[in-house]
Amino acid sequence: MAGWQVVRQAPDQYDPNNLSNPVTGVIVYFVTGDGNEGSVFVPHTRYTAHNVQLAVAAQAKVVDDIGRLSHGMTPQG
Repeated sequence: MAGWQVVRQAPDQYDPNNLSNPVTGVIVYFVTGDGNEGSVFVPHTRYTAHNVQLAVAAQAKVVDDIGRLSHGMTPQG
């Protein structure tokens, strides 16, 4: 099943940028229609509904794609 839903937000979190300087932002947690869970960090300067939607949608696709991976499974029985 496609889709995702935000289930929790953790404001005032820190994450290092490319120069290892701390950046303040929000960790947005989500669950996908496939039941996979994930999160994205969004800096305060980019924390808008539009930007969060783009970030979550991209990460949700990755999480679901990875969640569907399999190799060489044999049926149990």
